[in-house]
Amino acid sequence: LNEAEACRNKLITSRTYAIDIQFSAFEEDLFRQAREAGFGATVTTLGLTAAGAVAGGATTQLLSAIAAGITGSRAAFEREVLAERTVLAIHTSMRANRMIVLARIRLGLTQSVSQYPLAAGLTDVEDYYFQGTVLGALIGITKAVGVKAEEAERGLAIATGLSQSDAARALRAYANEPGL
Repeated sequence: LNEAEACRNKLITSRTYAIDIQFSAFEEDLFRQAREAGFGATVTTLGLTAAGAVAGGATTQLLSAIAAGITGSRAAFEREVLAERTVLAIHTSMRANRMIVLARIRLGLTQSVSQYPLAAGLTDVEDYYFQGTVLGALIGITKAVGVKAEEAERGLAIATGLSQSDAARALRAYANEPGL
C-alpha cells in the first residue's frame, strides 16, 4: 500500500466502524423497546378496563368484561405479533443492504486510489449508513418487491402467450418441441 491508499483505507474503515457502533446501539434500542412495550401494556390496559366495568358488581357486567378482555387480548396479541414481524423484516432488510454496500467498500479498499478514490469510498460509506436506516430498508424492500413483480408479469405474459417478442416466440417454440 502506498501512503494515499493507507490514508484512504483508514478514513473509510474508521467511518464504517463509527456507523457500526451507531447501528448496534439502534438495534439494541429497537429490540429493547419491542420487549418492554407492546403486548403487556395492552393487556394491562384491557384488564384495568374490565375491572372498572365490573366494579358495579352485576353478573352481566362481569361476563361482558371477561368477553371484552378475551377479545381485546387476542386482538392485541395479533397486532403485537404483526408489528414484531414487520420490525424483523425491516431489520433483516437493513442488515442485508448494509452487507451489500460493505462488500462494495471492502472490494474498493483492495483497489488503487485511482480506481477507488476517497470520494467514491466516502459515497459508499454514506450509502452504508443510509442502508441501516428504516427509510433505506423500506426503499430496499420496495425495490425488491418491484423487481419480483416485474419478473412475475414477464413470466405470466410468456406463459399465457401474451408476449410477442422474438425471445418469447423462440422460448415458446423451444418449450413446445416434442420430447421436452
